[in-house]
Amino acid sequence: MGYKQGSERKQVRLLPPAIEDYVPKNSEVRVIDAFADILNDVKFQYTDFSGRGNQPYNPKDMLKLYIFGYLKGIRLSRKLERECRENIALIWLINELKPDDKTICNFRKNNKETLYKIFKEFTVICKKAKLFSTVIVDNMKTKEAREKLIKRKGMIELIYGVIKRCLGFEYVLTRGIENIKAEFSLTALAYNFKRALNILGVDNFMKLLST
Repeated sequence: MGYKQGSERKQVRLLPPAIEDYVPKNSEVRVIDAFADILNDVKFQYTDFSGRGNQPYNPKDMLKLYIFGYLKGIRLSRKLERECRENIALIWLINELKPDDKTICNFRKNNKETLYKIFKEFTVICKKAKLFSTVIVDNMKTKEAREKLIKRKGMIELIYGVIKRCLGFEYVLTRGIENIKAEFSLTALAYNFKRALNILGVDNFMKLLST
């Protein structure tokens, strides 16, 4: 019996399809792209071009790469470098740029405080959309307070379980409080991003970012 035949890999095309055609309209990379592009007041380090040597990568493109990687549980710079060459959605997201692993690693190292600020800024966006719930414990002596504490512990355990298993954060890659703070900021940002996508969907998420 015959099988469906794919296209010939070596076939030369006069009009190759655009990369845009390979990324669905409801793809999460479109939300990552929109979020990074609205961060106009964020100051990144070592991104100004002096006129000598190679031009630096756009820090927003590097941020998009990291958010994408942490959403997929890919944190190692060498693996992110490989994804830049093999993952079509990421190729679309960062406009076919191919930074090497050292450049990727240095971006996180040089922008520790900035990454933490970006995490806080996204948290503010989520709060405005009322995506967060708050469990306040005032007095541990009451039965109601103890029940709230049990509820809060359950919520935290679930979050850290998802971060560990789904986002691959089983160990830290860096040393020092500030470096670990930046690394976990990216992980927490990825978790909140994933939750917001699941709750809102791509279309509503895009509307939220445009307001």
